[in-house]
Amino acid sequence: MRVGLVGDGAVTVRDGATLDTQIALIGFYLFRTGTVSVIGPGSRWSNTGSLHIGSAGYGVVSVENGGQLTSEAATLASGSSSTGLVLVTGPGSAWTASSLVNIGYSGIGTMNISDGGLVSNANALVGVQGGSGRVTVTGDGSRWETNGSLTAGANGSATVRVEDGGFLSSEGGILGRSSLGSGLVNVTGAGSTWVNSSALTVGLAKTGWLIVSRGGTVSNTYGAIGDGSQASGSVEVTGDGSLWSSSTDLYVGRQGRALLLVGDGGTVTVGAQLGDGSHGGTARLAETSSAIATLSIGAAEGNAATRAGTFDAAALVFGYGTGTLVFNHTDADYGFRAALSGSGAIRQLSGTTTLTADNSAFSGTTTVAGGGLMLADGALLGGAIDVSAGGLLGGSGTFGTAGRSVTIGSGGTLAPGFSPGTLTIAGDLVLDAGSTYAVDVSAATADRTNVAGTATINGATMQVTALDAATSYQESQTYTVLSAEGGITGDFANLLGDSAFLDVSSVISGNDVLLTVVVARDDGGDGDDGGDGDGDGDGGGDDGGSGGDGGSGGDGDGEDGGGGTFVTVARTGNEQGVARALDTLQQSGPSLALYNSLLPMNAENARSSFRQLSGEVHASTTPLLTVGAQAMNAMLNTRMRGQSGGSVEQSAGTATAYAPEEEHAAAGRFAGFDGADGYDTGRFGFWASGFGARGSIDGSGGTLGSDLRSGGMLAGLDGMAGDWRVGFFGGYSSASVGTATELASSDNYHVGLHGSRDFGALSFRSGLSYTFSGIDTVRDVTMLGQRLTAAYDAGTLNAFGELGYRMAAGSVELEPFANLSHVQIRTDGFTESGGSAALTVSAQSDDVSFTTLGLRAAAGFDLGGAATVARGMIGWQHAFGDTAASSTARFATGDSFTIANTPVDSNALVIEAGLDFALAPSATLGIGYNGRFGETARAHSATARLKVGF
Repeated sequence: MRVGLVGDGAVTVRDGATLDTQIALIGFYLFRTGTVSVIGPGSRWSNTGSLHIGSAGYGVVSVENGGQLTSEAATLASGSSSTGLVLVTGPGSAWTASSLVNIGYSGIGTMNISDGGLVSNANALVGVQGGSGRVTVTGDGSRWETNGSLTAGANGSATVRVEDGGFLSSEGGILGRSSLGSGLVNVTGAGSTWVNSSALTVGLAKTGWLIVSRGGTVSNTYGAIGDGSQASGSVEVTGDGSLWSSSTDLYVGRQGRALLLVGDGGTVTVGAQLGDGSHGGTARLAETSSAIATLSIGAAEGNAATRAGTFDAAALVFGYGTGTLVFNHTDADYGFRAALSGSGAIRQLSGTTTLTADNSAFSGTTTVAGGGLMLADGALLGGAIDVSAGGLLGGSGTFGTAGRSVTIGSGGTLAPGFSPGTLTIAGDLVLDAGSTYAVDVSAATADRTNVAGTATINGATMQVTALDAATSYQESQTYTVLSAEGGITGDFANLLGDSAFLDVSSVISGNDVLLTVVVARDDGGDGDDGGDGDGDGDGGGDDGGSGGDGGSGGDGDGEDGGGGTFVTVARTGNEQGVARALDTLQQSGPSLALYNSLLPMNAENARSSFRQLSGEVHASTTPLLTVGAQAMNAMLNTRMRGQSGGSVEQSAGTATAYAPEEEHAAAGRFAGFDGADGYDTGRFGFWASGFGARGSIDGSGGTLGSDLRSGGMLAGLDGMAGDWRVGFFGGYSSASVGTATELASSDNYHVGLHGSRDFGALSFRSGLSYTFSGIDTVRDVTMLGQRLTAAYDAGTLNAFGELGYRMAAGSVELEPFANLSHVQIRTDGFTESGGSAALTVSAQSDDVSFTTLGLRAAAGFDLGGAATVARGMIGWQHAFGDTAASSTARFATGDSFTIANTPVDSNALVIEAGLDFALAPSATLGIGYNGRFGETARAHSATARLKVGF
């Protein structure tokens, strides 16, 4: 059967029909198109001879929706200018070929299997004789079953893609079989699988690529990458769940070039699985002298580091070629279990890698140029080792080989032990100038390096990086930190490192280096002469004490500076308070652990730690509750002004809940609410007001800045009592203040009274309230990894009074006013929980008063037929009293200290703006904005209120 012989042709087999042929040529002539479609259950095409899809032209065979195709041998794209396409799609759709299938023989051949389709054949060649072949197996249930070997890139180019749950099986696989062949297989997506019952070779004679990603899996018996001398093979296994499994051995570069990259959570296993779940096979790297091979964990050298993958084999043998093992990953603790042997190169570039096996048979060179290379307890690594800038060598095993050196170059670090422990050097040790020897010390011992050969110390730095939490270093402690059987040459140039608080000294005694550690203390001293009577008392510390009275002549001596350790680097008042308390901590138990955690720090880190430890958020609750009290006063004042006969809002028509039938005197001047702008003393009113606010406080004088947020609702009832209008109210609000690492939040319950009276154009308004607050705090002390929490109560007594005088200015009514308010806050004492940095904070009492002088204005108008009032206010507010909020605290032991928060601004600009709308004769809706702008603090609030009269 020839389809597309003279012109284009098409054959469709459907509805259960059957087509039987011996030889079929689809797309027979050049530039002719032939199409055969087999569609639907029961529809079948049987070809008992050869099948050519794209002989010289363009051939298409489609098997869909349960159709069946059977054939002997088949070729897609036979001629050099031909194109052959096979589509097998849908459940039950199948093509069964009992012999060889060529895909892209000399032309371009493509086979797509999707949506549950099936192709089954004997051997398969993709990209055969100068042609290009592409196969895609996609979707759950889609299968390509090759009952012989599968060759991708026989003597042409080939791409095979198994994706999104597709399945491929073969007896063996070859990628890049001949000198002109190149083959790529990409198995990607969870459930995507290629199963080989025999060997898999990536790069037999030329170029092969295997990519396993996003949870795909590939399995075979023997595996080889870069098999022939002219071959080049590359395998990348990346992504969580991705797996390449070779059940016997694996050659990475047998004679040619090879790269195996295992990263981003991918896994490569070699050998049979053992009882502990690991695999017991052997991988060989650069087997023969012509081979150049690299095994990269993470990313290839020269690329940005990524997560590591897992390489699971019992042994990795470096052969006679150029073999390199590269660690270029981002993991903080990556374990590599394969035992290394032979001569080659190990390059540690990024991340921290721990070798766990006996690698003493490795005789090559290890370079640590970044990250850390560690040995687990009892592990060994032979050969020569060079550590350059940015690299760290450490652990508790044995590095090196007798007669060879471990060299720590400038910028490199040697860190023996695992807090603490002993590291052994089997050969010689060289610590060059600019290198660091990092030591952790404990109660009875310290990190130590035992050198079997000689130790040469060319001016390196010894740095104490950690201390034992349970040992006091106020009395000196001495440790042996290095010992060399062949003797020690040279000495350390620097012995302190970054610590601002430790005096470290060393001495070479015979073949040992002895380290002595003691806390540095400044004993203070006399302050400077008083001058005009105030000696500064700085003595030895930054703020050792205050000077004595010197009289007018200034002859008085300063008091003794007091001394200390941590206080020597403290700058601000808060830092100094914490530092002095830390200096007095008990030298045992959790208090000692806290004390010792600070000793290795430099000055900058110590100051940051002082701020974390201070608990400043506890001092922030006072300004938080003060802001809440002021906001409540503003809402009450707005309510009373709205009910005051002839007040700004009343004259403008806002007090609709209490209006009689007669017209108010101001109604002609302001567009008041119809029949609702008078004042009825016989009515009662219900009101509700909701609000939301946020603000910020800048840090000053060493205090931390913070953000404030609050929101809540008040509701009340008021009415006339003689010439006074009185009422009561209640409400709830929540508020919070803090930073990224500490937060105080409160639940507040409010009750109170208010009253007002007019004396002609003069109005008096006042209020009294009490707020009960339940406060919860959380602090993250990141330097210790502790989260500290507390819960306690506070009470706020709040009172205010205001006088305002109304006057008219054209269509606008003005009211200059004077306001006095007082806030008294009582806070319970409490103790935090969560770790050694927990504070006990004393009960606190604060009294702050505010005076405000300002001007209000209001004007009425119609907005869409609704009577509306625009109102505004501007004023100057002055605060006095306990404006500098503080709290007194102490750690579990030691002296107490005082922590201050940013003071309330003594002077601030306050503004207000709003609109009131008449919803009905006895109902008003109002919205408003209030702002307070001081030198260090800014607060903004929005309110919405509803007033209903009855």
